[in-house]
Amino acid sequence: MNLHNLHEWHVENPRLMRPDRSQYRFKVNMWTGILNGKVIGPFELPEVLNAEIYLDFLQNHLPNLLEDVPLTILRDMWFQQDGCPAHYSRLVRNHLNEEYPDRWIGRGGTISWPARSPDLNPLDFFYWG
Repeated sequence: MNLHNLHEWHVENPRLMRPDRSQYRFKVNMWTGILNGKVIGPFELPEVLNAEIYLDFLQNHLPNLLEDVPLTILRDMWFQQDGCPAHYSRLVRNHLNEEYPDRWIGRGGTISWPARSPDLNPLDFFYWG
């Protein structure tokens, strides 16, 4: 949980302090999509994400999440992801080139996307926030 951008302002107690450190590091990897105004997912990925696990998600779990989407939409759908290392592997890029030829946005894709840039992702503003 990123508490960096969480600010609190109080009139009655301006010196309010909140602890922002924890003994344990919290980490959750979630995949969620937006397609034609409809939320797809979420799908929880393992805490440690590598290229093989992400490729397995793309090949075996994403099709299940998209099974209710009409074929006409799937054929023209664009896929967007950020540039984290698991998304940038050659295996993943090859798969995306096959499944979404010239229709995926990401590091190394048809349309480049800055590495580790979730702040530019529509999900950051409309879903996670």
